[in-house]
Amino acid sequence: MPERRDRPTNLIGGAWSGNYLYVGYRGQGSFTASGGAAANFAAFVTTGSFAGSAGTITLSGAGTTWFNGNGHIVGESGQGTYQILAGARADDRAVTAGYNATGVGAVTVSGATWNIRGTLMTGYAGRGDVVISNGSSAAVAVNTNVGEFASARGALTIDGAGSKLKVGGYSVFGMSGQGSGLVSNGAVVQTNEGILAWQTGSRGDLRVTGTNSQWLGSRYLMVGNLGVAETTIDSGGRVRIDDGRGMLVIANSAGSTGTVNVGAAAGAVARAPGFIDVAEIRFGRGSARLVFNHTDTNYVVGATLTGNGAILHESGTTILTGMNTFRGTTTVNGGSLIVNGSMAASSGLTVAAGARLGGSGQLPSTTVNGTLAPGNSPGTLTVNGNLTMGAGSVYEAEIQGAVADRVNVTGKANLAGTLRLAWLGGPSSFTTSYTLLSAQGGLGGTGFGTLDSGSAFGAGIATNLAYTSNDVMLTLSPKPLAGFVASPLNAFSVAAGLDRAVAGGADPSTLFGIYNLPAAAIPGAVNQLSGEAHTAAPAMAVSAADQFLRVMLDPFAAGRGATGSAPGEASFSGLVRKGADVPTTPAFLDPPPYTVWGAAFGSVGRTDGSARIGSAKRDLDDAHLAVGADVRIMPGTVAGFAVSGGSARSSLSGGLGKAEADVFQAGLYGTTRLGPVNLAAAFGYGRLENEIKRSIPVLGSALSSSYATTAWSGRLQASAAVLSWNGLTFSPLAALQAIQARSPALTEANWAGANAGALALARRNDMTSRSELGLQLDYASGLNGLPVAGYLRASWAHYYQRDAGLSASIAGLTGAGFAVEGARPARNSALLAAGLDLKLSPSVTLGARLDGELSGTTNRLGGQAQVRVSF
Repeated sequence: MPERRDRPTNLIGGAWSGNYLYVGYRGQGSFTASGGAAANFAAFVTTGSFAGSAGTITLSGAGTTWFNGNGHIVGESGQGTYQILAGARADDRAVTAGYNATGVGAVTVSGATWNIRGTLMTGYAGRGDVVISNGSSAAVAVNTNVGEFASARGALTIDGAGSKLKVGGYSVFGMSGQGSGLVSNGAVVQTNEGILAWQTGSRGDLRVTGTNSQWLGSRYLMVGNLGVAETTIDSGGRVRIDDGRGMLVIANSAGSTGTVNVGAAAGAVARAPGFIDVAEIRFGRGSARLVFNHTDTNYVVGATLTGNGAILHESGTTILTGMNTFRGTTTVNGGSLIVNGSMAASSGLTVAAGARLGGSGQLPSTTVNGTLAPGNSPGTLTVNGNLTMGAGSVYEAEIQGAVADRVNVTGKANLAGTLRLAWLGGPSSFTTSYTLLSAQGGLGGTGFGTLDSGSAFGAGIATNLAYTSNDVMLTLSPKPLAGFVASPLNAFSVAAGLDRAVAGGADPSTLFGIYNLPAAAIPGAVNQLSGEAHTAAPAMAVSAADQFLRVMLDPFAAGRGATGSAPGEASFSGLVRKGADVPTTPAFLDPPPYTVWGAAFGSVGRTDGSARIGSAKRDLDDAHLAVGADVRIMPGTVAGFAVSGGSARSSLSGGLGKAEADVFQAGLYGTTRLGPVNLAAAFGYGRLENEIKRSIPVLGSALSSSYATTAWSGRLQASAAVLSWNGLTFSPLAALQAIQARSPALTEANWAGANAGALALARRNDMTSRSELGLQLDYASGLNGLPVAGYLRASWAHYYQRDAGLSASIAGLTGAGFAVEGARPARNSALLAAGLDLKLSPSVTLGARLDGELSGTTNRLGGQAQVRVSF
């Protein structure tokens, strides 16, 4: 006898067995099993049997089970509800939701397990809705049909991470009626074939959306067999057929309509795309459309496109890599379509205003009203047919080094619009000719209306466009640099030299990076070509020679005075005033005939550059050790020789380079006293082994050179003691000093990176000469019984020669000669010095010195420490 329930029935725990169960037979009824109950019905189970009735079956809780031995109809002619919840398990023979035209069936599986040993029909002739969610597991042994008959309306939803539907046979959405499917939020459907809109007049829809949501099928997913179908794959959802070896078929049969949307439908707001893992996307004999309306910037379609249909690109960037035999049309209404495979077999491609077409593949006849950007930075795009560029179109050509984007057209090219250039960097040449477009069928006398180089190239590069009957050619040429470098003088000199060379036919391609800079950056880059770092070599020679001369003619060199050992006697200022008698020294105090001495000396300083000339600030420091020997020729007259060794280094501001040198010096000197007047002279020779390094970052060049600079120097000085009182002596003084630094001709070489911008320098003879006028105050006293002598000196120095220039040319660039100047001392400067000697014994003396030079451009501080031994 069948169980007919038009009233609530609750089964909590325990077991219930029967054959037939009708819940809501003619009225309203419910059946609830929970708390581990077990319900078993060997025959049919029906809810909502007659029109107007309503029945609900609810299974809930872990351990609760349900078994149906024949069939289960949810909403036969009335309303039926079937709920499997919270850990319950249900096993049905077959399930139909919405059986008759008036039937409405709703199935909810939430956090539970559902097994169907036969077929699941959602919307048989009525309306059916099945929702599997919250980590539920459902299995259908045979097929799943959604929207079986023409009157049917069915919906199947699998939602949430862990939710899964496994179908042993095929899955149909819209057999003869309307059926829709939704796989969302990480849910998974595993089935054999999937078919949407099987019969004429049917409608099938499927959406796979959300990260990790998957439709896993075998053989194919068919979007439209005889009816109207649409599939949307978005937001990380995935359709994967036969592990990527299967097919996605769109509008399979004549009369069908099929649309596949990647992201969103045409006209809708773009969404993030989903993924299609198939070997082939086949456009069938019906009306087939593939729509790309997504937000990705690098969406790759590797499947082969076959058949005849329409591709619409609305948004995002899509890259087609397959060698497609697609015969339909492609319309790019928005976003970017990149063809790196082949679309040559298709019937035509159109790019709307605001849209973009690119790639390095093959196209059919193409009409562009938007942007054509061939290549993949850069590359070649082939049009197998004709190319038409609309009046508002843009051909965007990228250039990188010696290669550029190119379009090859097998037919005719009808050109208009704008040619826009973009520079991607790399080594380039002014002798390179770029073919941007070549049409076998000719250009028909057409050309681009506008050449837009914009900010593609620097201010020093001119773009030149030329047309032949078939080709569009681009060449680059250098502009005169002097127009960008009116000042300072150094940079202008280099720029003018380059301009002369270019005017004479020289090719400055090795300097392309400088020409390719913005106008404001060109003067600084041109100045880096100047090689001003080489002016540091004579500067180091002058600094070393100046100090060496002073060390040899040290004011307190023991034994060089008239009486030798008197504490305050100095060689640079006489200690006996005019008209005074020279004291007589006892024989046993006669000065010793020989003295050997040693000194450590060095300096640190800077010389500011000139804004007008453009010379850079130069920092310089050096350190030396010297030894020498004095020989007393006669009373009051001493001669000697000295040698020194040391090192010097210098750097220029603005990254213009640095210099280092090992320094050797040798010299002769002599002093004599004629009454209150003291005369002295010194002559020196120096050799600097220089290492000059500089870089030109914009060219990637790191240049160096090693060479020797020789220095010849001389100094004459005189002083006279005019006033002495109580151990103090005032002496006016005068001196002349000259230093010549000679550097050879040479050519720079690279030590890392490129060799562009290397200089060929001419031989140089740099002279520095000056006079000095000043006053010295000497003091003699004692300290703990030991003689102590000291001095203070202030002088005015006037420079007559301050050579700091060089002449050079760019190596390998005929006629590119120029002259520049480095930092120089001011014409007039102040010299300050102080010294102190302590005589430890009649034969041993220790001394220390400080001296400096100050001017508007120079700041230098030097010092030395000495020890002298007489015998």
